[in-house]
Amino acid sequence: MKEKLLHTPEGVRDIYNSECKRKSAVEKRIHHILELYGYQDIETPTFEFFDTFGREIGTTPSKDLYKFFDREGNTLVLRPDITPSIARCAA
Repeated sequence: MKEKLLHTPEGVRDIYNSECKRKSAVEKRIHHILELYGYQDIETPTFEFFDTFGREIGTTPSKDLYKFFDREGNTLVLRPDITPSIARCAA
């Protein structure tokens, strides 16, 4: 287990130094362009209730979602897609 603590989980990686600086600069440019077209920021939680994604909708089958529980025992998932979160806010 100690060796695993030195690595990131499969599918993710650390971004640092010049690569992180370049990534940040690209994000800032894209953000500026979107603002010019009238888009505004929105931040939704990284996780949602399982029922939001529980059905076979989108590209991620429910069996492949990362699930965990809140203090009340509700099943939560890391959101695989931001669309339902934005739709919830718009509703």
